[in-house]
Amino acid sequence: MNERLAESTGHHLLGEAMEQLGDPAAADDEYHMALDLLRDDGVDARLIEVHISYASVLERRSDLAAALGQLKQAASIESGRTSHHAR
Repeated sequence: MNERLAESTGHHLLGEAMEQLGDPAAADDEYHMALDLLRDDGVDARLIEVHISYASVLERRSDLAAALGQLKQAASIESGRTSHHAR
């Protein structure tokens, strides 16, 4: 596991922990840092996973518009991966 992937995993786990501790603003910050690191590193499968995880958090908060946005981003990444493999 490279250093940036490990760091993004840490932020993802901290995001989950902050959400469980009742600090949604800190959870959002951690999720955003994880997503930024993964986006920069080009680890699509993990990026999709974190988008879906964050969507679940947002859904539990009843922020359905934001949850849908995360799912759309995950779908867009997957669609790009699928079209590259189909060529």
